[in-house]
Amino acid sequence: MSNQQLPRISLIEPYGVLSAAMIIICHFSDTLLAAIDKGLEALYGDNWQRKLQNDGLLATDFNSRDPQAILKELARNGSSNFRLPLNTHISREDLSYFYNGLDDLLGERNAWVHRQLSESVDELQDLAKTSTELLHACQLDFNYTDWIQQLLVTVESTTVQLPFERIEVIAESPHVNLEEEFKLDQAQRISLAMGDAVTARFFTHSYVVGENGDIVDRVTGVRLSQFNSGYQKQLGEFLVNLKIGSRLRLTSDGQLCSFFEDHWGYLTEISATEWFPNHLK
Repeated sequence: MSNQQLPRISLIEPYGVLSAAMIIICHFSDTLLAAIDKGLEALYGDNWQRKLQNDGLLATDFNSRDPQAILKELARNGSSNFRLPLNTHISREDLSYFYNGLDDLLGERNAWVHRQLSESVDELQDLAKTSTELLHACQLDFNYTDWIQQLLVTVESTTVQLPFERIEVIAESPHVNLEEEFKLDQAQRISLAMGDAVTARFFTHSYVVGENGDIVDRVTGVRLSQFNSGYQKQLGEFLVNLKIGSRLRLTSDGQLCSFFEDHWGYLTEISATEWFPNHLK
């Protein structure tokens, strides 16, 4: 498939970065659905969705145009018929990586939709990289990283340029009351219990759960145990139910969060001295 299928949008315009993220998520979902549709049509005929619904194998209100519905069905339902067409193209050793990755992407989708991210070019490139690698794992050829790079080249070639710091600012809501946002964050910080929904803004850094309960910086591959092995072991009780590869994020208040059933949920409080150097100030 060609990157020309996707629109040429400006990343320096208001909501440009957010729009590009939504395009990646929707296109990714539609690409998977096209492969699923082709495979299930061969098995069950043109009306495969109605058949699965009549047989109680798919929710009657299932919306195939909703990326959240597609990702959740694939990632959370191990016996889903949606997996059949994809599994024939995924190597056995990559099956766990692929479906755990879809669950991770479901969390990223929610973070973008609920605007918990900085809506920066860095976050967008991370989404593009993750989505591209997941498509490649099931032999679907599309490169979102190339598309974002083309958009960035267009930005650089314009006569009037804005620094990336400005790009991040205009991508965000222009009328944010920082004092009220701080008060909300403080109230939330006091009352949250493990698993409670977190609505605070995330830092750009993101992490994954590694082997033996270690926490790994997704970008650098550096492990928390390299800096604070004692505290890393203490965190194990909060990560015990998380799969290896589960993504973690940190709010500006030092709330460590993981994606639960359908929301980013609170795990525990982190202090700057316990965490990666310069990640929390």
